[in-house]
Amino acid sequence: MQRGMPFREAHAVVGKVVRDALATGTPMVDIVRSHPQLGADAAQLFAPGVAVGNRRTPGAAGPEAAPVQKQRLADAITQAKAKLL
Repeated sequence: MQRGMPFREAHAVVGKVVRDALATGTPMVDIVRSHPQLGADAAQLFAPGVAVGNRRTPGAAGPEAAPVQKQRLADAITQAKAKLL
C-alpha cells in the first residue's frame, strides 16, 4: 500500500505470503524479503515497533495518538471523581 499497490492486489500478495509461510515453515520476513513485489523495504516492516510506529489514525495505538488517549482518560477519571464527591 505504501508503494501505491492497490489494496486488492496487496491483500492477495500478503495472503500468498502467509499461505507460503504456513506451508513451508519459512519465516514470513524471509518470504517478503525475496518477493519481487515486496523486497527488502517491506521486510524492514517486520522490525519490532515499526508497525505500531506507523499507526497514525485517531484512536490507534501509535506514538502520536497514545498520549492524547492517555490525557482523555485522565480527564474522564477526573470528571467521574468530581461527580462522585
